Amino acid sequence: AALEAVRDAEEASGGAAAGVGAGPAAGKAREEIEEAVLDLLSRSEKLTVVATELKAIARAGGPGIDADFYTAAALMADVLVARRLLEGYAEQFREAEDPPPAPALVGQAPDAELTEHDCTELMNALGEKLEGEQKLFMDELPTYGTEHLPGWARKPGAAPKKPDRFARVITGFKWNRYNKAHYGGGNHPPPRIVLAYDFTLLYPDLEKHVTPRYEVVPTEKGWDDEYCILVFRAGPPYLDVAYRIVNKQWDSRKGGVKPMF
Repeated sequence: AALEAVRDAEEASGGAAAGVGAGPAAGKAREEIEEAVLDLLSRSEKLTVVATELKAIARAGGPGIDADFYTAAALMADVLVARRLLEGYAEQFREAEDPPPAPALVGQAPDAELTEHDCTELMNALGEKLEGEQKLFMDELPTYGTEHLPGWARKPGAAPKKPDRFARVITGFKWNRYNKAHYGGGNHPPPRIVLAYDFTLLYPDLEKHVTPRYEVVPTEKGWDDEYCILVFRAGPPYLDVAYRIVNKQWDSRKGGVKPMF
């Protein structure tokens, strides 16, 4: 469509774009035609193709073909192509220099209960996502922090809160000798079991010299229960956060348990 419009402009130019004629009137006509051609080209989504076709027409020449006009139009198209490339590179640099703003980590009220929506929003803000067999892990004990309120949180003026957080669990199959004998792959696998957990807790207001820690404690049923409690502790202004996890031996090998802060 852009090429056809340029052809129409060439026919309407009457030789003015090629420099035919002299004086102010001819010069003004030539400028108007150049502006019209530039406007037509700037609206094209296939400038590279149009520039190539304009050059081919200029080279081929022939009766009624103003080669100088088409050469000038092709040069305009080349300039616009270069300008678009530079604008694209500039936009990429701007995005690299200006990363998306960090999420507002304000914590959570002591009596608030974490929801999947809360976790998903935080993950999106941090650029995290569920991968493979991962799922959100929501087996949290929401009142643990207030039931085990530390001394500093009881003082006047204290403003305890829960850290912003999310957790993921990875499930899969364990192909031990029993499962291999009683189950098969495909449509008859063994029951899924927990293979790993991944916990992310954010403590932006924690004092710089303090390092969060974790502890595993038994449930009310004791250590014979199939579950135990994983507690994360930091310090003011954050309350403890606790999750109920399976009571299994942790993988102590390299690449197993990886606490990072």
